[in-house]
Amino acid sequence: MKILLVSFHFYPDAAIGARRISELAAYLHARGHEVVAVCGAGAPIQAEPALTERVHGIRVERIAVPGKLTPRLLAWLPRRRAAAPQASAAAANDEGGPATESRLARLKRYYHSFEWLVDDRKLWSLLAALRLARLALRERFDLVISSGPPMSPHLAVLAARRLLRCRWIMDLRDPWTDDQDWLRHVRSPLSDRINAFLERRCVLGADAVTTTTPSLARLLRRRYPSQEEAIHTIYNGYDGAPQETPAPVGALRLLYAGSIYYNRDPFPLLEAFAALLNQPEVDRRKVSLRLVGNCQAWRGRSLAQWIDERGLGDRIELRPPVPPGEVARLLAEANVLVNFAQGQPHQIPAKMFEYIAAGREMLLIAERDSDSAALLRAAGGGRVCDPREPLTLLPTLSALYRHYVIEARGFDADPTRLARFARSGQNRRFLELVTTAPLTVSETAT
Repeated sequence: MKILLVSFHFYPDAAIGARRISELAAYLHARGHEVVAVCGAGAPIQAEPALTERVHGIRVERIAVPGKLTPRLLAWLPRRRAAAPQASAAAANDEGGPATESRLARLKRYYHSFEWLVDDRKLWSLLAALRLARLALRERFDLVISSGPPMSPHLAVLAARRLLRCRWIMDLRDPWTDDQDWLRHVRSPLSDRINAFLERRCVLGADAVTTTTPSLARLLRRRYPSQEEAIHTIYNGYDGAPQETPAPVGALRLLYAGSIYYNRDPFPLLEAFAALLNQPEVDRRKVSLRLVGNCQAWRGRSLAQWIDERGLGDRIELRPPVPPGEVARLLAEANVLVNFAQGQPHQIPAKMFEYIAAGREMLLIAERDSDSAALLRAAGGGRVCDPREPLTLLPTLSALYRHYVIEARGFDADPTRLARFARSGQNRRFLELVTTAPLTVSETAT
């Protein structure tokens, strides 16, 4: 088959959004399919040149990202205000307050709700749609797969669908309209309605829809009953083989490798960790916590300051992001891997699969009814602490200390359970879908 992939992120971009579609591209290419990838151009924030080898032999069409109007506008506004300070003051006094600033704030809020409508790659998606149209006029494709976020690639395929005239699989790595807290400050009721409309057009226009979590698939099936049979769950999965080295014992070594952002509040864990060290039966020399990555602050609150104020610098280590090889070494040295997934009922952090493959026990801080918690139970790899019950953290840490330090017991991962979540298996499911997804002519004609 000749397969067209549309994703803003693609190797050698090392962003987590590039991994799923790039590894799928490599898998399809290795099984004899011709793969063409349309993606963003330019220097990615995270780049690993070695990843280029993973997609060797795949034709990549890169589209430059257009510049934004906002930086130029924001650079112009201060000059404009500086040039006419008296006029601004007069306008403010006439209306009894700083009217100009309040209007500006309101304008900024509404402007950003439309700048972030769908995402901030809409201009790129327009150029991508034009590229897809040109490709469709020159070549015949059997299938197109779009992947997001960002969700703009779905819009590019939707716009070029009539010319492409092939089956379409829409891959949703995250919810499009069902995360009410995400980017709330750049949303408005009107932008929410438009997003819902665009999601509907894409879901109903696709021949199949894939999600990375079961609950999002269930939600979409309820919302779009006519597409119930076309909506599937395919996990992200882990790469390579699971780690087989046994977990160290005689000390409790906790590790978090990732970023602190969004709802990932680390402070309840830090408080429980401090309380654990104060217990008389605990030898603090045998307990440590490492946070590796972008973990300097959460919502403006400094972790380093919190650690220094409590004199815990010898037990809690903050480290900046490190190369993948160093992460693997740190995972092997730890015996409990911490993960945060609070307030994300329909999402599973990709870090979950990396931790599963590490063959270590996981301490997951997430709601017990979340997809992340369900995945951990299925993998048989750890303990869940619900953020709605913060008092459970200290007893859980105490139990871990007793297990690894006092009783000196290790952790034995179940290879059969782990194998279910390998990326190779998930890509096999993609391949089955690629070869069996029917063409829904009635929907493609809309």
